[in-house]
Amino acid sequence: MKKIIILLLLVCPVLMLRADEGMWLLSRLKQHNEAQMKKLGLKIPVEYIVDSLSQAIISYNGSGTASFISKDGLLLTNYHCAYAAIQQSSSDEHNYIRDGFWAMNQGEEIPLKGVDISINRVIKDISEEVNAKLVGVKPEYSTRFRVVNGIAEKYREQYPGMKVTVKSYRDYTLHVLYVTQSFQDVRLVGAPPFAIAKFGGETDNWTWPRHGCDFAFLRVYVSKDGKATGYHADNVPYHPEVYLKVSAEGYEKGDYAMSIGYPGFTERDATSMLIWERQNVLNPPLIKVRTARQEILQKFMREDESLRIKYAEKFASSANYCKNSIGVNQWIEDLDVCKKKAEQEREFLNSCENDSVRQAYTGMLQTMEKGIKETARYRLAQGYYVEVFGEGCEMISFISGFGRSIPYVRKERGESMKNFVVNTKMQYKDYSEKVDRAVTKALLKIMQNDLEADLLPEFFTTLKTEYKGDIDRFVDNMYDQSVFANEERLLAALNDPKWNVENDIAYQVEAQMEKKRKEIFALVSKKLDVVRKAQYQYNK
Repeated sequence: MKKIIILLLLVCPVLMLRADEGMWLLSRLKQHNEAQMKKLGLKIPVEYIVDSLSQAIISYNGSGTASFISKDGLLLTNYHCAYAAIQQSSSDEHNYIRDGFWAMNQGEEIPLKGVDISINRVIKDISEEVNAKLVGVKPEYSTRFRVVNGIAEKYREQYPGMKVTVKSYRDYTLHVLYVTQSFQDVRLVGAPPFAIAKFGGETDNWTWPRHGCDFAFLRVYVSKDGKATGYHADNVPYHPEVYLKVSAEGYEKGDYAMSIGYPGFTERDATSMLIWERQNVLNPPLIKVRTARQEILQKFMREDESLRIKYAEKFASSANYCKNSIGVNQWIEDLDVCKKKAEQEREFLNSCENDSVRQAYTGMLQTMEKGIKETARYRLAQGYYVEVFGEGCEMISFISGFGRSIPYVRKERGESMKNFVVNTKMQYKDYSEKVDRAVTKALLKIMQNDLEADLLPEFFTTLKTEYKGDIDRFVDNMYDQSVFANEERLLAALNDPKWNVENDIAYQVEAQMEKKRKEIFALVSKKLDVVRKAQYQYNK
């Protein structure tokens, strides 16, 4: 559950035993939520939460939450957030996934690769400034993004050395400035074995109560002069200005509690048609493809401990959101959410009948419904392309991400070639040809069965005519011939002056896939722009 909020802040006892749902932005607490929070029992100033406490609750790699809990830079986060870094640090000799890890002193702490810790130094609502610039601007994402990014550039000059972003919410009507400081020298202090941290596995995921010890301890380090820098043996623990003091007294029934974390999003304002699209168009390919892939990965991981280390994080990441999507679809169905939303919309539209200004909302909902229905088969296909070629078949995904640059890289030969080799080694470090071959066979069969012929790449026609529909034989031939099937073959080919990458069968398959994907995107994009414009107006 990457988007779990991990901190419970216990402040004071209250008489009112009532919970409030929803998601509140720190930048709007003072303006919109302070009175309600005080009524529920909050005793500390809201300004303290925004300006001080929020610096103790930090973003872990942009996809999770961590909290400073000591003056010496000790962090507490979820095991599942740190899981990828723990997996990258594991090997057959030091299997921290299987055995867990505990440093007995700071000298034993393990430097983690690819971890970025971000502290919010400034949080400010700049909606008035941004919206003034958006007047008359087309609602397309790219156009609005350019406007918002232009404003962010101004603030980047104001805060040198910091990461400056402007996040837009509520369909580009609410805009918040975040100025963050990042730290890259992060070390593992302690984590339980996987079997304890993820006890219950996916059975327990996205459910409550959970029975796993889902935690990990990390520490942030800086240079001796206090600057954020990469790993160095001489670095010292970071001393945060604010950290959480964990109470040993526990809590009482009725104590005020709230949670703060990253990242957050909500679709509570989605219309009935957007929920229908989620249930019937967007979730099905994700669920079907990931379920098939996970079964194959699990089989190999059970048979080979080395493969389990290689694929541990990939499996967990895939399974996490797969189960989420299954649960979302289940509860949309069980709670009849689409029907209830549609009834609410009808009641609202009925109240607009005698209001000439509000009658426009009727057209907006009809426009959204028409566009969503018309693009459904293409959006379904897009889902399969993302899951099969973007997430599932790793060899094809690597060609899409890096392989396309090979003609330029081989011509330039300098820094670009060095970077390509580095990326190649990173790709194949946690890759197995036999696993990817088995996954590709299964996923291409799903794609062939679930999509109509006009939505499939050209190589499916070749597969039908030259291979008599035998996907297994086609895939075996591709992996037997392609240099992208493993690291050794690809690195050798890069140094062969006679090699022409465009003759590689996997390179051709990826090109045909990309061509069809772009065709489908073109069919969808204009209709979706109309839907998004109506959605934007309706949300306003």
